[in-house]
Amino acid sequence: ALFLLRIFMARAHRYIIYASVVCILVMSFVYLFIVLFQCSPISHFYGQVLGQPGTCVDQNIVPGATTAFSVVSAAVDFVLALMPIAILWNVRLGKPTKFGIAALGTGIL
Repeated sequence: ALFLLRIFMARAHRYIIYASVVCILVMSFVYLFIVLFQCSPISHFYGQVLGQPGTCVDQNIVPGATTAFSVVSAAVDFVLALMPIAILWNVRLGKPTKFGIAALGTGIL
């Protein structure tokens, strides 16, 4: 995303990149806190097999959060991978050349 910010000058493109970065940062912190504080006290996660007292959240919360984080991460990766195509949209090149450069830029080739 930082590399793309150096390339893109259009305000709309930069807002898309900023929004993607903010979205993945917020989701990362939410996921970190869900995983880190799933048990109270935190040491109960490892000590529950020894009979240490404490509580944990429902077993479906962490897998659901993992799925949500994976979906958001994949969507942000997809958006950032397609951003170089926006640069090529108005370039005066032939369509086969544009498609070739876009494929190289997005990692398809």
